[in-house]
Amino acid sequence: MLGLALTLGCASVKPKAPRHDESPAASIDQINLLAVPVALNFDQAPGLDGFVVKIYAGNRSRAKPVPILSGSVEVLMYDGVVREYPKTVQPRRTWKYSAEELKSHLTRTSIGIGYQVAPQWGDAKPAGDKISVVARYTPPQGAAIYSAPSVIAVPGN
Repeated sequence: MLGLALTLGCASVKPKAPRHDESPAASIDQINLLAVPVALNFDQAPGLDGFVVKIYAGNRSRAKPVPILSGSVEVLMYDGVVREYPKTVQPRRTWKYSAEELKSHLTRTSIGIGYQVAPQWGDAKPAGDKISVVARYTPPQGAAIYSAPSVIAVPGN
């Protein structure tokens, strides 16, 4: 009888770990942008059309990126090399994605949940052979959070 009691007492069920995007929302206190280093051609016509970036939202208290469940993310494109996001210079082009729209861009990578977008500049073709792109996260309340700029080559421009 004691053996049966010890065996029953040792049984345990490991709870299923929640998926990262199912975990409770963490506040976002940083935004990171990784860019493909060269502009791309997305259509059959000759010439470059846009670029690809991955956006990761972070919380300094968590090791992995957190999902963007509210607010919006904008990708800002500037001509040339920008050292920091310019507060007074207007971007050449801006693309805005709501948290709802970002769901269709969700990607899982080795570093965690991110959002991959491929903005095309249309009539706002870059003026030179380099552009800088910055991600800006705007929460429902509070100040916007900016990523560091990434430089993308626009060869033949």
